[in-house]
Amino acid sequence: MHIVKASIQSESLLILFILWLRIVLSYCVVGAVLVTLSAAYFQEIHIALVISIMFSSFIIGVFSAEKARRRTGLKQYKIQLNQQAHLHY
Repeated sequence: MHIVKASIQSESLLILFILWLRIVLSYCVVGAVLVTLSAAYFQEIHIALVISIMFSSFIIGVFSAEKARRRTGLKQYKIQLNQQAHLHY
């Protein structure tokens, strides 16, 4: 019984970690788009610019994920995401 309960808890933690990671990576995608647009504008790749934009978007993503975790909780955040009207076609 104890093993089953620990297994369910670890699966729940894994699902919550994946949700946290999805929040972070969504900001990283925005950073990647900004890097692509800036590289197209300058017509060359500046490594310092790429690193700074990607690092900034990663940090903003981590802060947003932590804010969601602390304020609403990841379980409640997942419920709110599932209740979004635009997700139901």
